[in-house]
Amino acid sequence: LTAREPVDLATLRQQVEDLAARPPVDLEPLRQEVQALAARPTVDQATADRLEQLAADAEAATAPLNQAADEAEARLAEAEARAADLRAAADEAARRARTAAAASALGTAIQTGAPREAALTQLQEAGVTPPPALTVEVPTLEALAAEFPPAARAALRAELRSDAASGRGSALGNFLRAQTGARSVTPHEGSDADAVLSRAGAAVDRGDIAAALKELEALPAPARPAMEPWIARARAHADAAAAIGALTAPSAAEATAEAAAPAATTPTQAAAAAEPAPAAPVAESTHTAPVVEPVQTAPSESAPAAATAPV
Repeated sequence: LTAREPVDLATLRQQVEDLAARPPVDLEPLRQEVQALAARPTVDQATADRLEQLAADAEAATAPLNQAADEAEARLAEAEARAADLRAAADEAARRARTAAAASALGTAIQTGAPREAALTQLQEAGVTPPPALTVEVPTLEALAAEFPPAARAALRAELRSDAASGRGSALGNFLRAQTGARSVTPHEGSDADAVLSRAGAAVDRGDIAAALKELEALPAPARPAMEPWIARARAHADAAAAIGALTAPSAAEATAEAAAPAATTPTQAAAAAEPAPAAPVAESTHTAPVVEPVQTAPSESAPAAATAPV
């Protein structure tokens, strides 16, 4: 026999002592878990299939209920949205009614020259910022009609002097017409100052200041300075009237709906209905002498055949 190497028994003895010193393993929890598993009832395949079928039937039975609930919720949301639209429409109708009332009051104040502070406050309370054209001085239609004849005569004299200075027309006729202030009061065609002023004056007499301003755009340059003060005041009146019409004009959506409805009113009709009727213009004959024939002494070569009014 060959000699064996000596075994280190001290090391082995230490390992055995270490193992012996370890605490014992508690197997009780594992034992209880095994017993619990063993105590569970056994479910056969038929029972399992039956349980699955019952679950499927329950899901199928609740599906219509869930659908009905979803539909009810959608109808409720739609009703709430419709109610909100109706409330918004009612609020807008009330606002437009207050705006129309304020616009009517402003129109009356402008036509009569009455104070506008209360109407402007009413407009602000309706949630509308007053347009600048309604917050400045605005002459009445009656005042504009009274101021037109003297301004027109001054403008005609200015053109006659210009014609005389430049050698146009009859010098004597131009002088006499400038001295008498005779001008046409019957509207007629032509591009001279007398013709333009006759058409503008007719527009003023019928209360159409916007049309008068349009006619005066063609006024010859020599006559324009004398008419500028009247034109500025007339433009303030026309701007105020346009601002009042804009306050009561329907919105784009309302205009579309009105155009589609046969019985609906047009935006122009709506604005006309809201704006008060203009005061009757002061006829020129109440401020000047009666209409007479043109001056017979050396009439101007370009003088129209229409009736004229002396100073």
